[in-house]
Order: sequence, then C-alpha cells, then structure tokens
Amino acid sequence: MPARIVYHVLPSPRGGWTVRRRRAARASRAVTAKAAAVRAAIALAKGHPRSQIVIHHADGTIASDRTYDGAPLAKRRKALASARKAKRTIARTRAKRRLIGRKAAATRKRRTHDTAVKRSRAAKRGANTRRG
Repeated sequence: MPARIVYHVLPSPRGGWTVRRRRAARASRAVTAKAAAVRAAIALAKGHPRSQIVIHHADGTIASDRTYDGAPLAKRRKALASARKAKRTIARTRAKRRLIGRKAAATRKRRTHDTAVKRSRAAKRGANTRRG
C-alpha cells in the first residue's frame, strides 16, 4: 500500500497562507485566505490514493486534520476509464462506417466504369456492323 501523503495548511511568514507537502522545501500553493488554502489542499490531496491534510491556526498550532482514503479517486478513475472506452468504441464504429462507405463507393465506381466500358464496346460493335 502506498505511503500517505500529508499536506500542511500553514500561515505564511509574508502574510497569507501556504499549502506545503510534508518535508518539502517550497510551498505547493500560496494564497491570501485560509479557506482558499484549505480548498487548494483538498484538491491536491484528492489526487492521491491515500492522503491527509493538516490545518494549522495562525499561530502555527494544529487546528484539525482530514484524511482521504482515495475512494472518490477510484470512482473518478473508473468513470474516466469507462468514458475513454466509450470514446474508443465510437471512434472504431466511425472508422468501420467510413471504410464500408469507401468500399461501397469504390464498388459503385467500378460498376459504373464497367457499365460504361460495356456500352462503349457495344457502341463500337454497333458502329462496326453498320459500316460493314
């Protein structure tokens, strides 16, 4: 099982709030409001199978934490996979229809050509027999 990824919502020394991954040198996100930082941390955390958000007070003490087990992520990945499969199926169906259409057009063209050749041969024969 993959290790849990932890994001901290911390007050920034320059003012505002930062979202920082545990043991990271730089912040992942920097925003002005704490609520925006929490939303950004949630968005980052939901992109991983197992993750946790630790929210801090303005003085740096821990206010709360939230844990995500990745169930919504699995549902989203499953939905995306089924959508990709549907797109592939539609693309294959369209390709088959185009191929069938091309074959039908080639058959019509060939039949038209053959009919025209037969008519021209018959016309030539008819012209030759009239002369003779």
